[in-house]
Amino acid sequence: MWPQLLSALVLSLLTVTIHGLGSYGIFVWAVNWWKRKPTLTVAHVWMTIVSLVAVLLILHSLEISIWAEFYLAQHCFADRETAYYFSLTSYTTLGFGDVVLQRPWRIFGGLGGHDWSADVRLVNRVAGCLPAPGPD
Repeated sequence: MWPQLLSALVLSLLTVTIHGLGSYGIFVWAVNWWKRKPTLTVAHVWMTIVSLVAVLLILHSLEISIWAEFYLAQHCFADRETAYYFSLTSYTTLGFGDVVLQRPWRIFGGLGGHDWSADVRLVNRVAGCLPAPGPD
């Protein structure tokens, strides 16, 4: 059990680091972009939110891939499709239960599920920080 927990810790730290750096990067980009605009229009706000969501989706896809490739490397699943399916459903916390890990890796499955709703909250906070758009 300890090797699995250590593996989960390392993968979690890796995905949190990727997510944190990516989120920070897009946030810094957005703030600098806002500073260069004399007045923010609805189009500017829309562009910022769409860019933020696009980067977050790319980051999530990368993180899901990291977990899936680890499952494949550990021979937890017979094929890539099942590994990615399990990683996706665990990561999004849907966890249908139709695909499960076998011993000794089954404790690992719950650790791969990150609450991606935090990103929804982040987008809402960023949108709430934007000044009201001026006239188009």
